[in-house]
Amino acid sequence: GSRKQEAGSRKHYFDFLRVAACFAVIILHVAAHNFTKVGVTSLKWQTLNFYDGIARVGVPLFIMISGALFLNPNKDFPIRKIYSKYILKIAIVFIFWAFVYAVMNYAETNNKLVFFSTLIRGHYHM
Repeated sequence: GSRKQEAGSRKHYFDFLRVAACFAVIILHVAAHNFTKVGVTSLKWQTLNFYDGIARVGVPLFIMISGALFLNPNKDFPIRKIYSKYILKIAIVFIFWAFVYAVMNYAETNNKLVFFSTLIRGHYHM
């Protein structure tokens, strides 16, 4: 049967959690980016550490939202659809970004080994 949501059945709290998770990831990246620029004993480092710590919830929130939606026992997920729709999309995105990072790393290092390593394994961030 069709799995389209009927009008009014959207769970808006997931939208709120996604927005909160987005902000958390942005805060995490801003805080983490500046860690190396300040001394560990400074108030600025402690402030960045605080924001880094409270923002760590962002990625797990995304994973939990996906799990809550994907593992819904009321939904039928045939194995063929899982591979053709979800895993294929993830693989395509991974390959694209691995290539982008590999090119960027090669431009910085001019090292073919680094290029191929990043291309195959992906960037450490991935």
